[in-house]
Amino acid sequence: MSEPLTLTERLVAASECWTLECDATLARLGKMVANDTAFFTNLARMRRGPSTDTLEKFGRFLADPANWPDGLVAEEAQALAHVVGVSGQAGARAEGRAKEVSPRSPGGPGAALHADGSAVA
Repeated sequence: MSEPLTLTERLVAASECWTLECDATLARLGKMVANDTAFFTNLARMRRGPSTDTLEKFGRFLADPANWPDGLVAEEAQALAHVVGVSGQAGARAEGRAKEVSPRSPGGPGAALHADGSAVA
């Protein structure tokens, strides 16, 4: 039986999914979410994991369908959001992409959604 993933491992897995889907780098994601292009480089060197606040920021961003192509959130990102307590709408779809990190973005955590996953105005 395999060991459960740590929070840091979940963060990296979800982030790598995002970079592949969005044709972006981890440095870009770190800049967008934590205002730190070296976040993931430094994360690999840390003896401890990121703060709860930082995990929640990444969880919110990565669970927001507006931040994914076609609004389809990767399972790894949904799992991260769930584990850090900021779960979004699983399988939800959104129009466009977020230009900044915001829990108020369409389809983001806490947003009301139609049955098709689109945000309620």
